[in-house]
Amino acid sequence: MAREASFVSKTLKIVSLAITVAIVAIAVTAAYSGYEEYGALTAVGGVSSSQLSAVVNGSTLLISGLNVPNKMTYPLTLELLGNVSIDEVQVGNFDTGAYVIQPGNSQGINVSIPLNYGALLNNTEALKKAISNSSILTVDTTVIANMVPLLGINITKSTNMTIGPILGNQ
Repeated sequence: MAREASFVSKTLKIVSLAITVAIVAIAVTAAYSGYEEYGALTAVGGVSSSQLSAVVNGSTLLISGLNVPNKMTYPLTLELLGNVSIDEVQVGNFDTGAYVIQPGNSQGINVSIPLNYGALLNNTEALKKAISNSSILTVDTTVIANMVPLLGINITKSTNMTIGPILGNQ
């Protein structure tokens, strides 16, 4: 009986050690993958203007040229959410929906945001400026990235650009 208990005790110790090693290995790969993807996502946020295009076409803001790589060893779920404002008056919002990017692949993302200029009617100063002068268009974007199934990060970035008047060519 004592010999049987000793064998069970040794077996449990070996299983415990194997579980500990597996948990440490998963934690290390998750941490490294997260570090690599965080670097890739923050680099995407700093994409040069030659690669990223944001154009106001009538009542639509088109953002294109965004390419998000998955540099991890796990699948990446990515979603972009945001608001668009003209002189601090919200005129649009967007949600790209979730993209699943497999390890080693990239996903090109284009966003078409309808702009509601009617929202400017509640702010006469912003409306006057937007109609006849250049205005500041602000795009607040949140990148929601989840390392399936381990952890997630949110990165928020605000970008400003000057747009011409709604009426006229200036």
